[in-house]
Amino acid sequence: MSYRIQIEQRALKTLKGIPSQDRQCIRFAIRALAEEPRPQGCKKLTDSNDWRIRVGVYRVVYRREAASGGRAEDWAPQGRLSVTAEVTVF
Repeated sequence: MSYRIQIEQRALKTLKGIPSQDRQCIRFAIRALAEEPRPQGCKKLTDSNDWRIRVGVYRVVYRREAASGGRAEDWAPQGRLSVTAEVTVF
């Protein structure tokens, strides 16, 4: 079962400014989060419900949001993943 991916408008705007080849890699990584929301190398951010993955020199920050009535902490494949505006170079 997979998650529904929602990319925030600010993240889409940021993606438009990234070179085409890098943008394709980032999109592939974001799509892969639908099947595996905690891939190898992901990191939970301190004092936040956000997680991050690295894609080349970029960092993609996302959060798991629960389906109605569920708890985000359960990581059950019923909710959605929101990619925030923080697609940044590190």
